[in-house]
Amino acid sequence: MNCVFKFSDEPIDFEKSPVHILVLENKKLFRNILTAFEFNSSEEFFVFSENYIPIDFDKKGFYVGNVLTVDLNNKKLSTKINGYLEKLANNELYAQLSDVKTALLNLGDELSDLTDYDLYFKQDFDVLSIIKLLDFKLCRDEYTEEEVFIKFINLLSKYLNIKIFVTSNLFLYFEKNELGNIFDTFRMNNMFILDIEGFNPDYLKELCKFHIVDNDLCSIDTDDVY
Repeated sequence: MNCVFKFSDEPIDFEKSPVHILVLENKKLFRNILTAFEFNSSEEFFVFSENYIPIDFDKKGFYVGNVLTVDLNNKKLSTKINGYLEKLANNELYAQLSDVKTALLNLGDELSDLTDYDLYFKQDFDVLSIIKLLDFKLCRDEYTEEEVFIKFINLLSKYLNIKIFVTSNLFLYFEKNELGNIFDTFRMNNMFILDIEGFNPDYLKELCKFHIVDNDLCSIDTDDVY
């Protein structure tokens, strides 16, 4: 996985290091880039590629706009998890599903008999509709913001096959040890992250590859990968 950034002299190579920090000292550029990701127009500044073939970031990547308020119940993620629960129910809980369907049919019959109207109702309940009725939600209670973020990226990688994540302000929100845990998660699970910062934190160099664009839009890439 590679990324060409409009204001950098060298491509960002995720194969050499899965964790890259892009420091944008020019505040206008910093704002413009975060806005571009927010409104799905990052191609103005970035070209992501895999095996030297450009990819559509909106389909194969994921931008986390606010790492403190990640949506564990993202619609695409919930759809995939419901599909997994549907297969699990069909394979492991067939008898229980049959009982639920029978109970729903009996409930429908009894409700119809209690009314003065000529009513009909759905007779065939597919498993997915029952799963949706239960309205499963991923729990975030009793987890720290760091743990929720790690859980979120792992779920997106597993169920949506997302490998490249773009974040912002990780160094602003998380402590050094928390960042170490987050970056280790990427390193150990074959995932890639590009974190965009408005200032140079100048630590955790051993876990990241830093790229700096100064206030005059000059690229100051660090060549060493720690």
